[in-house]
Amino acid sequence: MTAAVRVSTDEVPSGRRLAFWADQVCAQLLRVQVDTVGSLGEFNGSIERAPLQDLDVCRVRSGAQSVRRTQSMADEGSCETILFNIQREGISQVSQAGRTACLHPGDFTLISSARPCGLDFQASFEHTVLRVPAAELRGLLGRTELPFAQVMSGSGLPGRLLTQLADGVIAATPARSGDVETPDPQVSGHVRHALLHTLAALVVPHLPPASEPERRRGRNRLSAYHLARIHAVIEAHLGDPALDVEHIASFTRLSPSHIHRLFETEPATVAATIRRRRLQCCREQLADPAHAHRSISEIAFQCGFNQAAHFSRVFRQAFGMTPTEWRVRR
Repeated sequence: MTAAVRVSTDEVPSGRRLAFWADQVCAQLLRVQVDTVGSLGEFNGSIERAPLQDLDVCRVRSGAQSVRRTQSMADEGSCETILFNIQREGISQVSQAGRTACLHPGDFTLISSARPCGLDFQASFEHTVLRVPAAELRGLLGRTELPFAQVMSGSGLPGRLLTQLADGVIAATPARSGDVETPDPQVSGHVRHALLHTLAALVVPHLPPASEPERRRGRNRLSAYHLARIHAVIEAHLGDPALDVEHIASFTRLSPSHIHRLFETEPATVAATIRRRRLQCCREQLADPAHAHRSISEIAFQCGFNQAAHFSRVFRQAFGMTPTEWRVRR
C-alpha cells in the first residue's frame, strides 16, 4: 500500500481554482472537461486517493460543477477502467450509454472510461469512487455488457459493506510513505479481493440478461481465475525490468502461449499491460511529495524501466508531457 494522494483547492487563489481542480480530476480520476456551476470565487474541492495495487479508492468533495468526457478523450485511453461511484452527500446526475441516473445519498452507479459520459452536480457533493480494471470486473461477473449509468441502491448488505471497506481503506492509508509499517503485499491483495468481490455482489442483481457466449463463459471461470493470477504476478514483480511472458509463465506454471491466448480477451497485450502499470507507478510517485527527494531516473528504474531516454519517450506518449513537466505541475 503506497501513500495516499491528498489534494485541495484550499490554498489556491480563487482565480486559479478551476484550472487547478480540472488538472487534479484528470490526474487522480479520469481525463475530463470540468466547468463550475455558480460563482467561481466560492468554488472548492478536495480529493483523497488511496492506491491499492491497481485498484484506487477515492473520496471526492466539491462544489457544484459539470463534468464531461468526450468521445475523443474516451478513444485516447489504452485500457478501460470502471469507475464505481457512491453518492455520499448531495445529488448528482450521471449520463452514459443512453441512460441517465439520478443519484441520491446511498445510491451507486457504474461509469466506463471507454465511453463518453457526463456528470452534473448542481450543489456541493461528496462521492466515494472506486477505480477498478474493467477486464477483471467483467471476468468476475462473466458479462461483457455492464449496467452503466443505472441507479443501484446501497441499502442492502453488499452496499453497506462496500462503503465501510472503502472508508476503511482511505482511513488506513498513510499520508506519507513510512508513516506506518508497509503491509505485506498478500494482505493488500486480500483487501483488494474483498473490495472487488463485494462490488461484484452489489452489481449482480442489476446485470442484463446474459447472451449465449456469456453463458458459456459463465460456465467456465478458469480463464478469469488465471488472468487474475497473471495480473497479481505483474503487480508483485513490476520493478523487475526482465519481467515478460516467460517470467510470468514460470510463476504461474502456465505456458507462454496459454498466457497470450488468455490476453486475447484483454484490452492490451501482456507487454502493453506491463508498460501501462509501470507508467502509472511512475506517475503516482512523481506526483507524491514523499518522493520529491528522489530523481526521476531513480523512480523510473524502481518501477521497472532500465533506460531513462526510453522511459521519458513512452511517458510523454502516454500522458502528453515529459516526466519533468508532470512533476512540476503536480
